[in-house]
Amino acid sequence: MSPVKLRNILSGVTSVLLILGLTGCRLEDTTGQIENQRYVVQHFSPLDEYVAILWGTRWDENGLSFEDQSRMFQNELAQRENLIAQCMRDEGFDYIPNIAGQHLIATADGEWNPNDRNWVENFGFGIFAADIARPGSFRSTAESDPNYSRLATLSDSERAAFEFALVGPAGQPGFEFTDTTDLLNNLGCTGWAAIQMQHLNEISNSAEFAPLIEAIDDLRSNLLNELTEADREWAACMANAGHADFQRQNDAEAFVQGQIFNLREDMLSSQFEAMRALELELALADFDCREATNYDQRVQAHRIEVETQFVNDNRHTLEALRAAAEQHG
Repeated sequence: MSPVKLRNILSGVTSVLLILGLTGCRLEDTTGQIENQRYVVQHFSPLDEYVAILWGTRWDENGLSFEDQSRMFQNELAQRENLIAQCMRDEGFDYIPNIAGQHLIATADGEWNPNDRNWVENFGFGIFAADIARPGSFRSTAESDPNYSRLATLSDSERAAFEFALVGPAGQPGFEFTDTTDLLNNLGCTGWAAIQMQHLNEISNSAEFAPLIEAIDDLRSNLLNELTEADREWAACMANAGHADFQRQNDAEAFVQGQIFNLREDMLSSQFEAMRALELELALADFDCREATNYDQRVQAHRIEVETQFVNDNRHTLEALRAAAEQHG
């Protein structure tokens, strides 16, 4: 098995949860910066603030220090990794909780910059840039994972069974899900652990706020899956550039990630180079088409409009959520 695929299997456990916002340490579509030893997350819409409350994390300029956030991350990581290990044992596999090999990072300004053409020329989508981390994300080195060396010695069938137990059918390329619940229910022991972590949150699982949480999940799922006019114009631009297979802006990056996921053990270095070249080619075309269509600004404006309306329509319940969180914390 290639080192890249091994790294995908092991680091994918936490990255999936971070994307969903389940660790409480990273919110979708936020950017961070260091200011006076505090990690400041800049909200893109009024709903972001309430989503932060929903996952038990209070992000504001007077909020937790980066050190406190790192401590919170490690505590939740330990809980989640132990749950994954428990589930994997029940499935007949040995899984050693990977706690020391993962940590929250604060990326310096300029290190992650997919909106700069020079950066994209060097790093593409950032998929192969192992030393570059997205702001507010985590760092996980597969080689430091206690499962890495043992997993590398398994046969293909043993490794496939281990992988399926760890990430389920949702961890396979092309899996489609309807919402977060559907994803987690099909994400093997990783999803089971995430569900147990959610169950630990009394507020987010209370009957009082369940409809609100479901509505937020539906709203953001709809925004993610919506085919906007900006997407159509971006797709037309990509087609003109010779890449006619994509409908939505995130399709190009997802395509490259899917190709990496399918790397075979006997993949030649020349094939890696070809895939790297494909990433750079698609990323540059994506960058130019985003610029030509004013894509990012239009999509963000649409999201702010939709989510602001949602906050206005549900402000009473959202403020009740805030009050309950403050009382609970």
